[in-house]
Amino acid sequence: MWLSSLPLTGDAVEAVVQHELLVRLLEARDMRLLGQANVNLPKVVAVAVAVLGRGTRLISGEVGLRLAAQLHSLQALVPPEVVQAAMASLDDKQRANVATFMGGQVPSKKLD
Repeated sequence: MWLSSLPLTGDAVEAVVQHELLVRLLEARDMRLLGQANVNLPKVVAVAVAVLGRGTRLISGEVGLRLAAQLHSLQALVPPEVVQAAMASLDDKQRANVATFMGGQVPSKKLD
C-alpha cells in the first residue's frame, strides 16, 4: 500500500522523509518493499526514476546519490524496458537530473 503512494509530490517535507525511508529499505533489500520474488521491482524502479527526476525537490542530495546507487544495482535485476519506460515518462530536464545523480553528482538548483 505504501509503495503505491510514492513518489510523494504534494508535500515536499514529507516527501524527503518518505523517499529516504524508501532508500533505507532498498539498501536493506527489505522484502516488505521488494515483495515475494521481487515482484515490486518495476514499481520501485519507476518511483526511483521519478524521484531522481525531480532533482533535490523530493530528496536530499546525499540520499539521492544513495538512491542512484541502488538504481544502478537494480538495473541488473529488471528488464531494460522497465527502466526505459520510467525514463520515457520524464521531460528533458528531469532526465538530466536522473543522469546527474546516476553520474555521482547532485543536480544544481537550476535543474530542479
